[in-house]
Parts: sequence; structure tokens; C-alpha cells
Amino acid sequence: MICPRCQEENPEGRGFCIRCAYPLPEERQSEQVPAYEPINFDLPVNIQPDSPLRSTQSARRPIALGIVGFVMGILGLLMTFYGVMFLTSKDTVYELFTEYAGAMAEEYEAEWLAGIYGMMFGSAGVIFGLLAAIFGRKALRRLSAEPDRYAGRGMYLIALILGIVSLAACVVIFAAGVKMVK
Repeated sequence: MICPRCQEENPEGRGFCIRCAYPLPEERQSEQVPAYEPINFDLPVNIQPDSPLRSTQSARRPIALGIVGFVMGILGLLMTFYGVMFLTSKDTVYELFTEYAGAMAEEYEAEWLAGIYGMMFGSAGVIFGLLAAIFGRKALRRLSAEPDRYAGRGMYLIALILGIVSLAACVVIFAAGVKMVK
């Protein structure tokens, strides 16, 4: 092969010129270049079991709806707790209200105030319980449709149960509050 820089004759197979160390062009043999084949995106891709792509496809992640449902169920139970607390301790509610409202509190009865607070926390608990039940149910449906993609069945089931329990309890608390106000 002849060096394109110094025109020195070099033996075949050398990468650099023996005289000037200039990189020699590679010898190209007549190789058949495969023809271009268009990619068909409709065909499934076969991924080998040891491929790094396999681990990203099988990663299971939680569903945000289930997490939100779980939080709403906890908030619904918290509203249930406060509703029961206010309904059962009428005198404490009256003392708290007179402490903040002053002379205006003397116009109201303790039972009426406890009923108002019970209705308030009961209605908030109904909203949180309903949201928890809806989000928990949606997450369970999505999980049952694609079980390999999502994780967290127990949490979604707990969110659904918390939603139903807090919904039922807060409806009772709201009804008790309405009865106390009348």
C-alpha cells in the first residue's frame, strides 16, 4: 500500500506508514452491504431474558390513585373520630366555643353546638370516605387489568375498606348531628 502523504511503499496490513507514521487507509474488500430493511413497528419486539430492557419492563410501580385513596381513607377515619368526640362530649364543645366566641356563645345550647360540629365533621368524613372508596376501587380495577405492571394490592384494598367504613360511620355521625340540632 502506498502512503498518501510521503508516497512510501508499505507492506499490506500495516495501520501506519513505516516512514512518516501517517495513518494508512484500511483495505476494503468487496463486502456485500446488506440492503436497507424498513422497520415494522407493528411486530412485537423479542427481548432476551438477560437483556437490560427486561428489568425495566417488569418493574412494578404503585398506582397514584390507590395512594390517594389510602390517604383519603385515613382522613375519613380522622373525621369520624372527631365527629364522635364532638357528639359525645357536648360540654367540652360548649366550653371550647365559649372560649373562642365569648358572649355570643351564650345564645346557643351545648347540644346544638355539638350537633353542628358533628354535622360538619360527618360531612367532611363522607366526602373523604367517598373519595377513598372511589380511588381504591379504581386502583384495584387497574391492578386487576395489568397485574404485571402495578404493585400494592393490599394498600388499595385497605383504601377501599377505609373509604367504605368511614363513609358509613360519617353518615351516621351526620345523622346524629342533624338530630341534635333539631
